[in-house]
Amino acid sequence: MIYAEHIPLTITDLTEDESANQQFEQLIQARNQIEKHQEQFDLLKHQLQAKMQQAERATFLTGSVTWKKSKDSVSLDSKALLKSHPEYINQFPPAKHGTRRFQMYAMVDKSDFIHKHHENTNKQAYISPCPQHGLFYVYLI
Repeated sequence: MIYAEHIPLTITDLTEDESANQQFEQLIQARNQIEKHQEQFDLLKHQLQAKMQQAERATFLTGSVTWKKSKDSVSLDSKALLKSHPEYINQFPPAKHGTRRFQMYAMVDKSDFIHKHHENTNKQAYISPCPQHGLFYVYLI
C-alpha cells in the first residue's frame, strides 16, 4: 500500500492545484453515480428476490441468478473467552495493524443538499458551516 502511515495533524493544501481539484470533483461525481446505481441495483435485486421466494435459482431470457444461504459456521467468541480467562491476553496478544481510511468531505450549498437528500432516510447528515465560502461541509454517516 502506498503511504501506509500518515503524519498526524498535517494538511496538504491543494486548493491551487487545478488538476487535483478536477480529480476531486470527478471523485465526488463518481461516488454519487456509484450510490445512485447501488440504490437501483439493490431495488432490482430485492424485487427479483421477492419473486424468487424460496427458489435457489431463477432463469431469464439472457441469464440466471442464484440466491443461496451460506453454510452455518461456528466462530470463537474472543470477548467472552477473554472475559473468562483474562490471562490469555498476555499469552496471545492480538496483533491488529491499523489501515488508513480515505474519507471525502465535500462542500455543498445547504439548499442543494437538502433538496437532493431530503428523502434519504438511511444516512444521518452532519452539516457544519464554512463562513468563508457561504457553503457547508456535509458529513454523511
